[in-house]
Amino acid sequence: MLERTSRSGPEGWLTTPVGTAGRRWARLALPHADPADEERHAMVLERAAAALELARMAERDQLALELQAQGGFLAEIAAERLTRADAAVRAQSLGLPSAPAYVAAVAQPGDQHVRDLVERLAARVRSARLDALIGPLNERQVGLILAQPSTRRPALIDRLVDALDGADVVLGVTDPEPDIAGAGAQLRHAAQVAEAASSMSSLVRLPYYRSSDVRLAGLLALLHDDPRLQGFVESELGGLLAHDAEHDDGLVDVLREYVNLGGSKTRLSERIHLSRPAVYKKLARIARITGFDLDRPESLLSIGVAVTAYDLHHRLTRAN
Repeated sequence: MLERTSRSGPEGWLTTPVGTAGRRWARLALPHADPADEERHAMVLERAAAALELARMAERDQLALELQAQGGFLAEIAAERLTRADAAVRAQSLGLPSAPAYVAAVAQPGDQHVRDLVERLAARVRSARLDALIGPLNERQVGLILAQPSTRRPALIDRLVDALDGADVVLGVTDPEPDIAGAGAQLRHAAQVAEAASSMSSLVRLPYYRSSDVRLAGLLALLHDDPRLQGFVESELGGLLAHDAEHDDGLVDVLREYVNLGGSKTRLSERIHLSRPAVYKKLARIARITGFDLDRPESLLSIGVAVTAYDLHHRLTRAN
C-alpha cells in the first residue's frame, strides 16, 4: 500500500493512505482530480484520512476501556468477591441483560496473545448477537459469561462455537447457573477444563469441552492446589525431580513419554530417538531413583497420575 499521497493506478487517481506508518489499513482516492489544483485536493484527502484514523483510534480506545472493565468484573466474580445482588447490578451496568440463566466459558488460545484475542473474540461475539461479558482472566485465558435466553444450553454454546469458528482456541464450558454470581464462580472451573483439554495432546479435538470430556486430567486440574494431591506428586516424583534438577538428565521427560506410550519400550525408543539398550538404561535409572517397578501396571498407573498432576499444576500456576 502507498505510504504517501500520490497518483496511482491505471486511472491516475489521487490517492492517500489511511493509518499510521507501517499500519496502513485503507486508502482514499479522488477520481479525476484536476492537476492544476492537486495541492489543495491532496490536503483535503490527507485531512479526511487523518479524521478516519482518529475516529478509529477513539473507537478502539472505547472498546479497550469496555473490555478492561468487563475483564476486571469477571476476575472479581471468579474470585467470588461480590454478593449476588452486587454482581447482578454490576453486570447490567456493563451491558449484560437479565436472563433466565447464565453460562460461563473460557477460551484458551494457541499461539495468539490474550490481549489480541480478547478484541477478536469480542468482535465475533457481537457480530453473532450474543449477549456476553468478555475479558482476560489471566495471561493465558479469556473468560466469557453469556446470557442464556429461554433455550437449551447447547443451542447457546453452538452459537458461540459458530462465532469463534476459525479462532485457534480451546473452549471450556460449564452448566448454566440461575444468576451472574453463580456463573462467575464457575469461571475457574471452565478455566481448568480448558487448561486440561489444551494440555492433552491425545484428546480428541471437540468444539468445546466439559469436565466429562477431560476426565482424569479435568479432575486433577480441579484438585491441582489441594495439598493432598501435591503431597502425592511429591512422594511419587520428588526424588526424580531432585535428580533432574541436579544432573539435568531429562528423566522426567523420558518417564512422561513412557507413560503416554503405555509402557512400550519399543515405541519409547522410536519416540526419543535412542537405541533400545539406551532406553533400558534410562528406565533402570528411573526405577532406582524412584524405587518403583516400572513394569507393574499399578506402578505405571500411579506414576502416570502423578506426572499428569505435576504438569497440570505447573501449567495452571503459570496461568494464574
